[in-house]
Amino acid sequence: MRKLLTIFAISVLGFGQDFSINIIENSMEFNGVSLSVTSFSNTDVPQIPGPHIVGNLGSSLTIEVNNLTNQEQHFNILGLDILPENNGWPIGNGGIAPLSSTVINMPSNQVGTWIYTVTTQGAISIESGLFGIISIVEANQIVPKIVLSYEMDSAWHLGNEIDTYHYNPDLFFVNHEVLDADSIIQNPLNSFGMSLDIELVNMGYLVHRYEFNELTATLKSSDANELLAPIELTGYFDVFPGERYQLALGAHLEGDYVISLHYLNPISGHSIQENHIIAHFEDFSANIGDINLDGNKNILDLVIMIDFLLGEVVPSETEFFRSDMNSDGQLTVQDIVILVNLILFIL
Repeated sequence: MRKLLTIFAISVLGFGQDFSINIIENSMEFNGVSLSVTSFSNTDVPQIPGPHIVGNLGSSLTIEVNNLTNQEQHFNILGLDILPENNGWPIGNGGIAPLSSTVINMPSNQVGTWIYTVTTQGAISIESGLFGIISIVEANQIVPKIVLSYEMDSAWHLGNEIDTYHYNPDLFFVNHEVLDADSIIQNPLNSFGMSLDIELVNMGYLVHRYEFNELTATLKSSDANELLAPIELTGYFDVFPGERYQLALGAHLEGDYVISLHYLNPISGHSIQENHIIAHFEDFSANIGDINLDGNKNILDLVIMIDFLLGEVVPSETEFFRSDMNSDGQLTVQDIVILVNLILFIL
């Protein structure tokens, strides 16, 4: 189950099936350090990680990749186990010439997350920020919250290949944020119930150890493959380079909970850096069914739910939670039936 490479992305493009991304060279500043990076973007401004591509299950996902650099680039989607080689897709795409484009048609017949990257320069590509995430989700399903942890070496651009066994990074990231030791991520993981689905993705070269402390944690899937049976996690959970897992976190009481993240030296196992992530839990169960928050559960809420289900209106995260009557993480006809029965019972 161990694979060697990397993961994540954060600015969501949307739920369409056609996307366009650029490979660009530019400079970015991290904690006062200016780096000349090569990265993905949907503008002329670098994004690390690259744009988060979200597609719907069962529809072909078309990605136009524009190479705006002065060298050939090889675009790959890693961990796509639709193909037995499982080392990038498409196999042998021939590369993208400088100032040229190519179109990738990715099958989307499996729910999960995948890494996209450029393999032209090996480890240097990852260190330069050339990576992003593709998520395939079912219709009317909220994309799981993704926690991306990774590192960057501020000297990568000097042209030296990275020795992964003696890697000594200068910058440590959680999602987009550069964090110092013992700092807390500013954007918490908000849960509108007492459970929260998250994707843990290691896009770095170190072992990333998570401690969930007072939260319960259940492992649900590995590398986009659902486990035959969920696994209850105790103590700590290690995510190795290139791995991605989906977990369900649970809290017994409302409030803020601290998740500890340690970056470990892969040889010694010692912690190089420690950061903290806040998970906020708030029980909104009393409002389930009252979608418009007018204090009543009635035909007005039913009309809103039907609009959500038909795709006429896209629900916010809180509206989705209040519409998910059976708390299965999806909006279906079953939720409509439950709400109708609830309204009839109230009448």
